[in-house]
Amino acid sequence: MIHKMLKILEQRGELNKEGLYVSTCGYPVGMPGSTNSIKITNKDEIEYYLNYR
Repeated sequence: MIHKMLKILEQRGELNKEGLYVSTCGYPVGMPGSTNSIKITNKDEIEYYLNYR
């Protein structure tokens, strides 16, 4: 999910690779109230996720 989020932001020209991003997600996906994870992504992790295959 983080990889997809960062790719979309990059495609839109809205990704600041020097910044921090806070993302939330949950399982099951798309179910209101299921958020159970928080991730703070830094510069190095952004590069990792953008190059992840």
